[in-house]
Amino acid sequence: MHELTIARNIIQIVENELKKKGNSAKVKKVSFKAGALNAIIPESLVFGFDILKKDSELLRDSELIVEEIPLKVKCRACGTESVLDGPFFFCSNCGSGDVEVVEGEEMFVESVELYEPEEESYGD
Repeated sequence: MHELTIARNIIQIVENELKKKGNSAKVKKVSFKAGALNAIIPESLVFGFDILKKDSELLRDSELIVEEIPLKVKCRACGTESVLDGPFFFCSNCGSGDVEVVEGEEMFVESVELYEPEEESYGD
């Protein structure tokens, strides 16, 4: 279950960035994007995040939103770009197997939303 390791890394990345910026506000929401080739199960990632965030003062009351980036390839033979939804890497236009991945390998924290100081909806 590599989702647990990824969840741990997300928490570390967010905590480190906030500390670097000298920000001690609590996190409300973390938006995370992962390419389809990473084979992440979003529900498992959220489950792992929810377990691990309990140990983080800054993320304890946060929500993780996971968005999958579809696998997109570009055919080297005809130049067509297409989104693939199966395990076969073939051009949807000419059938060539000579394709390069242009999207779907990435994995990153897209944004972090913080509680405003006057918001009282997070627990202490």
